[in-house]
Amino acid sequence: MPEATPRDPLPGAVVRPSARVLLLDGRDRVLLFRGRGLVKGSDLAWFTPGGGVNPGEDLAVAAARELREETGQVTSPEDLGPVVAVSRGHWTDLDDRLFYARDHYFLLRVPEPSVDVSGMEDLERSLMDTFRWWTLPELRTTGDHVIPPGLSGLLDRLLTGGLPAEPLVLPWHHPEPPP
Repeated sequence: MPEATPRDPLPGAVVRPSARVLLLDGRDRVLLFRGRGLVKGSDLAWFTPGGGVNPGEDLAVAAARELREETGQVTSPEDLGPVVAVSRGHWTDLDDRLFYARDHYFLLRVPEPSVDVSGMEDLERSLMDTFRWWTLPELRTTGDHVIPPGLSGLLDRLLTGGLPAEPLVLPWHHPEPPP
C-alpha cells in the first residue's frame, strides 16, 4: 500500500480532525455512503461513515457518535479499538475556505448490521443519496471514486494480517494546493 507524506497545514487553513469507521458486517462487507461532500469541485464518491470531531472530543467518542447518527449502529468507544489508519491533507469548501483534515479510521465488525439514517443531520442527509455494503472484490474492480484511496488494500490487510501496531498512512484523496 503506498504511503503518503502529509505536509503540515498551510497558513490560514482550518484544522479539522475527523473520526471515521470501517464498518464490516458478518460477511466482511464494508458500508459506504455515496455523496458529494462539502469539497469544492468534487464528484460523487463513496466514503465511510464518520465526520468531524468536536473540540475536546476523544476520537473514539466522535467515531461512535458519528456512527450512531449516520447508521443507527450503537457502539461504545471502547468497542472501536485503536485507530487503524490515518490520512491527512488539504481541501477547499464551497465557500473557498481552506481546511486541513486529519482523518482517523477505526475498524468495527457487526454480525447483524442494519442501517437507520434517521439520525443524520439535515446537512448530511442533503449530501448523501444512498449507501451500500461492498465486498472486497467489488471494491477492487469498481470504477467509482472510493475514499480513502486504497480502501480494498487496507481492508485486505486488516482482514488477513490483523490490526497494525501503528496506524497505516493512506494517501490523501484531494489535490493538494501549491505550497
